[in-house]
Amino acid sequence: MIDVVEEKIISASSKFGGDDIFNNAFYHDSHSVLAHMMFIMSKSPEINAVILADTRGHYLRVPEKGSIVKKTPQQIQQRPWFIDEANSQHRVQFTEPYKDLITQVSTVTLSTPVINSHGFFNGVLAFDINLAQLNKNIERLLPPVEGNVVLLSDTGKVIADDIVDETPERHDFQTILSELKKSGGLYYDEHQDRWFFSYRFDGPKWLLVYSVENRALNELVWSESQKVIYGFVISLLILLFFGFYLKSHWDKTLINIIGHIKTGAPDGWGNLESLLSQEINNTREREAALTAESAHDALTGALNRRSFDKDLQQHIAENRMFSLALLDIDNFKTINDSFGHLVGDVVLRGMVAECKAILAQEKGTIYRYGGEEFAIIFSEIPEQQAWQLLEQCRLGVRSREWREDISAVTFSAGLGRWNGEEAQALIAQVDVRLYRAKHAGKDQTVAGDAA
Repeated sequence: MIDVVEEKIISASSKFGGDDIFNNAFYHDSHSVLAHMMFIMSKSPEINAVILADTRGHYLRVPEKGSIVKKTPQQIQQRPWFIDEANSQHRVQFTEPYKDLITQVSTVTLSTPVINSHGFFNGVLAFDINLAQLNKNIERLLPPVEGNVVLLSDTGKVIADDIVDETPERHDFQTILSELKKSGGLYYDEHQDRWFFSYRFDGPKWLLVYSVENRALNELVWSESQKVIYGFVISLLILLFFGFYLKSHWDKTLINIIGHIKTGAPDGWGNLESLLSQEINNTREREAALTAESAHDALTGALNRRSFDKDLQQHIAENRMFSLALLDIDNFKTINDSFGHLVGDVVLRGMVAECKAILAQEKGTIYRYGGEEFAIIFSEIPEQQAWQLLEQCRLGVRSREWREDISAVTFSAGLGRWNGEEAQALIAQVDVRLYRAKHAGKDQTVAGDAA
């Protein structure tokens, strides 16, 4: 549900900005804007309201009481999602739960800046999330043990829980919130004698918490253990019975199998050696097919080195305009040595997620080149535009918040445009620029004269 809402607001902001709907219709004829907002509402049960506001506080809201006119209440500029300049570190922002001034109920809003086709900031688009729908989704969960499920904001405020109502119940998570964030998904609280299982989202940085009494877990363990013990005893008795039965026939059967492998199959028997060889070949063919289909890096989700080599050669063979960037995470060995390889894996995944979010609407594809080094192919866009996108990725990674107490993660990059040379020559050229970026102080991009 969160992914769907994020995709919709990014798509809608591109629509309002890309076609200059905001500039042409917001101040003159609001009906076309309202029609599109109503279309979003009609297709989105997960959204309670759609709001479009300019930088001065004028806004349109769907649904709205009374006549369809632009509103200018003073309070619009005091809402937690309202911004009057494009200063957001992330493209989509989620608010903490707050009391909506119109509906007077607890609300969570996600918002994104509206940028027109000329690159100017026009205002902000916001969606009020349907918290009742979130409650229903959580209530429909069927946990294996009786417990409580609750969705928390980054500061510990309750967004939704497993009770279907408009107002979530209040739980005291403030005392253990820091421990939940550091626990890696599993935390035991001695005072409450409860286990807390948690999952943290990357986008809104919410925390889904499932709490279970220690007593309930112990009962489940004993119940499941009894099933295993009874099953083991019954299986052992069956094995002993068939073991004695098969023992009398084993020697003769083994001699027959050896004879069939050496001499071929007599009448009434299949050629065991041939069947075994055929099955091995079939297994190898299936493994080869799965390997060929696997184009992504399992850890980061980026395309892998095999895909990079294939796509690079395809761009050159088709004589398509493109630019190549090589990225290397700065001081990655220090991160592994200081925090451990598990945290290093989190950094790799986080960097790819940040770059994917920026490149999602552009013609850029990220690959894991090897270790902490990545490559990006910018297809059919000028080198200057590729440099701007690469800088957005670099700044986005540097400003990303890490729950593992890492102060900041940066990368250095080299960028080059393909001018008809061989693939290895282009890679070597970009690699030299990456080397220069490293030795010039890191956390920077070195590009060609065109960029």
